Amino acid sequence: MGVQHLGEVGLKQEIALLWRAIRRISKATLQNSSIGRAVLRFYAGGRIRIEDGGGIDIVGGGYINISGNINGSGDFEWTGPMSLKGAQSITGPTTFTGQMTVNGPWTFAGNGQITGNVGLTGDLNVTGGGRIKAGAVTINPSSGGGTIELGSSEIRGSGSGVGIFPGTGAAIITSEAGVRIAYLPTISSASTGLPPDTIHVDALGYLRRVV
Repeated sequence: MGVQHLGEVGLKQEIALLWRAIRRISKATLQNSSIGRAVLRFYAGGRIRIEDGGGIDIVGGGYINISGNINGSGDFEWTGPMSLKGAQSITGPTTFTGQMTVNGPWTFAGNGQITGNVGLTGDLNVTGGGRIKAGAVTINPSSGGGTIELGSSEIRGSGSGVGIFPGTGAAIITSEAGVRIAYLPTISSASTGLPPDTIHVDALGYLRRVV
């Protein structure tokens, strides 16, 4: 087979055609391509851009290793077990549907609301001036020895005793010394025929101190 001599002009034309082909191949996207036992590398600001409905399918036990940041927007959907390790931060409304289990200490900061029945195993420790409210009933562990507020009435703990203080009227206070009725209404000795500093009980069972 003979060798074709193109001459200077023909050689320049062939070189130009070759360069155009190289440029066309370098600019073209990879279609129906396979890489085996090798690496497709992007560097110096290079990236992969997927558009017009394109995507990435990982099958057959494939994996993705990422060392760096992941930034994105839009919907994220995951099916199957998932494990996150390290510090996590979620900003914005979050909804959990299904059973949720938290193993280890946790902290909720801010106002919240629970709808539904709640079971508690162990102690509920209210600190920092906090209270427990249920309708008109308020349990206040920070007031004296602790109080249970029932509307305008209170049950107060004090030392080894307890006191029942209605909004108005007599209060019953117990202690190691005995039982005391404070603010007991009075009635005159003349109207009862009883000596002073005794107790009068009327037909309805109400107690009054005779003065």
